[in-house]
Amino acid sequence: MPDVPAIQADGRDLKNRVLLLRQQAGTGQPAPVLKQTLSSMIGEYQDAFNRWNSVAGRVVNPPRLSPVGESLNRVEQLINQGLSGGTLVAAGPTRVSQDLALLGGELTAAKSDISVLNGYREQQSINLYIDQLAGYIQQINTSLTQPTALDARRLAVGMQGVLGRMQTDVNSLNQQVGGPLTPTLRAQANDLALRVSRMGQLVDDVESQLY
Repeated sequence: MPDVPAIQADGRDLKNRVLLLRQQAGTGQPAPVLKQTLSSMIGEYQDAFNRWNSVAGRVVNPPRLSPVGESLNRVEQLINQGLSGGTLVAAGPTRVSQDLALLGGELTAAKSDISVLNGYREQQSINLYIDQLAGYIQQINTSLTQPTALDARRLAVGMQGVLGRMQTDVNSLNQQVGGPLTPTLRAQANDLALRVSRMGQLVDDVESQLY
């Protein structure tokens, strides 16, 4: 079934978010950070749920995804209970640092996506852009400790430029993978394109918060 690789990619995304949420909870991140990560997980689960429902009727005894949604609801309840009970702190990193943390997670996952797309000219340049964006994240986090946000603003503009070039190469890659190739490669390329779109939203938000 052509939709199965995309559903598998959705599952990998959710798994990565679970690992990120576990890491954030283990390091004592405040409730707003946990909620933002959870919100991303819920959106990815909804995509997977809708996609799976479109094919489940063609499968004998298909596995149910609803327990995943129930678990996400339970996690949200636990976060709210921890916040009201005082076991989770309400204050913490700014929205910019939260966006940068999510962007870092997207870059890590994008690195995995591009690793399987061997033989394409764009693979090397996209890897370079990922590394450049990771460097920008570190620099912006450092600049946020300074008295003014001027350096952070300049760096955010630089990120936009790198992301624009990355988007161009990802679009070119998707056009090439759209041929008669394996569904897995097409799914990975589509997954990468979706990640770059989410990165753009995060970078836009970072830049808007710095002005």
